[in-house]
Amino acid sequence: MNDRKHLVLVYGPAYLDIVMRVGQPLVRSGHAPLDKSVDGIFCKNGKHQNELEIQDPSGNLLILSGLNSLKHPTGRLELSHSVLDSRAMSVAVIEVVEELGGMGAGYAAVLGGRLVSALGSNHDLPRTMIESGLKRLGIEYSPVIIEGKPTDWTLIVSSGPHGDKLPVGSRGCHSELSASVMHQHGNWELVVAASLKNELLFGLLESHPESLRVLVPAMRNCRDQQFPLRNLVGLADFISLNEHEWQELTPLDRSAWWESKAILCVTRGPDGADIYWTDRSGIRQNFYQPVFPRSVPVVDTNRAGEAFASFLIQSLMAQGWSKTEMNITSEMVQRASLAGSAAAGLTIQLPNFGFPSAQEVARVLQTGVIS
Repeated sequence: MNDRKHLVLVYGPAYLDIVMRVGQPLVRSGHAPLDKSVDGIFCKNGKHQNELEIQDPSGNLLILSGLNSLKHPTGRLELSHSVLDSRAMSVAVIEVVEELGGMGAGYAAVLGGRLVSALGSNHDLPRTMIESGLKRLGIEYSPVIIEGKPTDWTLIVSSGPHGDKLPVGSRGCHSELSASVMHQHGNWELVVAASLKNELLFGLLESHPESLRVLVPAMRNCRDQQFPLRNLVGLADFISLNEHEWQELTPLDRSAWWESKAILCVTRGPDGADIYWTDRSGIRQNFYQPVFPRSVPVVDTNRAGEAFASFLIQSLMAQGWSKTEMNITSEMVQRASLAGSAAAGLTIQLPNFGFPSAQEVARVLQTGVIS
């Protein structure tokens, strides 16, 4: 992870992730891997004691079997949006892992920044495990305690090497945040605002005009039409999101970000990533970065996007990108994108929360392959 060369502030969630790994795809043959986040509500009225039934508003159903009702969430989980691929699919869970998660924690870990995140008022299991994980990884953090609200957690269904990832959020304390209670004073070279409510992201980015500002939306941010993401154009110098999130935006939102001067990073999973930026003459440029060559199979695709964007940003900054020098060249983008690709490739080798060091990324850049 990062050696803290830059003064970095990260606003974003730290969750307890309950990762349920399965040994088969979550979509029908020939369909692209599932990679969409959604909120959900747990019920305890499932049909079978050792199963978790996940149903979306379209009636599509994913049944996870082989769970221990004394240790794992079981029953029924109702999703806020339609994301599943099949009317009824049953898969066996081969492993359940509880670990630190959340985009705020991820970016703070890679970039070596201070994390500002919400925690519930009671020392429940999620809060205790989140604080323990942050301390273990040496992540400096400033918690915002929300009285009377539970600590947030996320259920993630992952098919590992098959590439599917379904994060389902159970939200409590983060829904009560405001920019005034989160705002951190100081001189920050880089400020990252990730996966919070759009109004909150707006207020936080607006309060740091002197810093390089990075926006990292989640799917819920892209779906929000009460306060659409185009309202944040002009407040971010860099925006990173995956292709599903990009397509979820309205044409107005996509057009606004395309016409902005922000660096736009669209990750495409196994198909690499596209980087768009505006050159000195005001023309929008594009660079496509394929995935990094590898000779070993993927373990888990979770956190790859955070690794790619973080190392891309770090490399651009190391090459001179700053608030006083916003212009970048195609050579800078190519070097930075390759570093991001190597970092993402190393991250998907890790079964649990974690990221490669700068030294590990430099090593695979030299060898040209992840082995």
